[in-house]
Parts: sequence; structure tokens; C-alpha cells
Amino acid sequence: DWIDWSQPSSPIPCSQKRLFSKAVSSWLKTAIQKVMQYFRDMNYLIIGGNSDIATGVIARLTENGHAIHALVRSEEQAQELQSQGHTTTVGDATKEGDIKQCVAEAKKKGDIDGILHCVGSIVIRPPHALNQDAFEEVITTNLTSAFLTLSIGGKAMLRQGQGRMVFTSSVAGSLGLVNHEAIAAAKTPFENEVSLAQLMRTKPKTAAKATTPAMKPVKCHGRGPAWRAV
Repeated sequence: DWIDWSQPSSPIPCSQKRLFSKAVSSWLKTAIQKVMQYFRDMNYLIIGGNSDIATGVIARLTENGHAIHALVRSEEQAQELQSQGHTTTVGDATKEGDIKQCVAEAKKKGDIDGILHCVGSIVIRPPHALNQDAFEEVITTNLTSAFLTLSIGGKAMLRQGQGRMVFTSSVAGSLGLVNHEAIAAAKTPFENEVSLAQLMRTKPKTAAKATTPAMKPVKCHGRGPAWRAV
């Protein structure tokens, strides 16, 4: 049918106007909420907040206005981060109680949007020059700390229904490097542990990933900068 625009249109009943206005208002509110989810300030937890990689990540996240909570090993490191406006937990990443405390304190700011695991150690020795204590220390520092972060941090994210976790690994684990047998023994199961985590399969908005940032200059045992495969 043709519309005769020369004739005045019939007025819309007030009840229909109210329904239409309410529907538009509801749609607009929902749209704004969805958009703000992508632009809101995030709450991040950094395990190993004193590492060189963590320092760079924290600086970038701070520039973008995100909240940071970090697990560090000493009061001095904690004070340095606190002076930048961040909150901290002083503890050991290989201790279950310390990780639980850290996650609980990070959640005081709200849901944890992301966790970055930057804990690691490096021992560059062939197996015949490495004793059992040194080998087990590498395993504990790298593998146990990752497991605790994945377990406790993952549980928190599953409960809140969303979150992402990133674990820094090493090319020594995936490629194999001379005299890196100990670190490879820790990082290879570490990567498998993360990739096989049920965290990625039970909730669509949760995920965990291990990444290898390649070569980076880092401090080695307090002896100044050196290049390390990470």
C-alpha cells in the first residue's frame, strides 16, 4: 500500500510511547555496560613482581590505569612497588599459604582479571656438575610455583566466572639448550601442566597460557645484567 504523506499520521498512544522508550533505555544501558567491560580498569595479580619481566609489565599496565597487586620476596621490594601506588604481599611463591594469602588480598580490589606468573630461576650447568639439592631447587622454583599459581589462582577465577592467566616459560624447555638440562626438566612439564589445565575447558571466559618471550637482558643472581633465554 502507498502511504499518503499529505495526510496527518495518527498519533501513537502514550502507552506504546512509554513501552518504546523503556525498551530503548534498557537496550542502551546494556550496550553501555558491554562496552565499558572492554575499557574499564582491570585488576591484575603479578606473581614474582620483582622480576625484570614483571617490572616491564607493571610499568605498561600502570600507564593504562590498571590496578596491580604483586607477590614479592622482601619488604624492600614491597616498599618500592607501594611507592608507585601498588599493593603487595611479601611471601614465597613456592608456599601454598603465601599464594592463598596473595590471591585473597588481590581480590580485595574486586575480581582478578589477569594473573602473570614471572617466577623462575636459571642454573646453567651440565648434569654431572649439578647436585640433587640444586636440581630440586630449580624444580621447586619453576614448577611448584607455577602449579600453585595455576591451582589457587585458577580456582579463584572459576568462582568469579572469568579471568586469564599467563605463565612465562623458557625456550630451554621447548627447544633444548646446552647445559640447560635442569631448567628444561622444570619448564617442559610446566608448559604441559598449563596447556592441559581444565581451567580452559570448564568456563568460556577463563584461560591459561604459557609463553616464551625469547631472549631478554635480566639480572642474574645479583651480578648485573646478562642475556637469558626466557
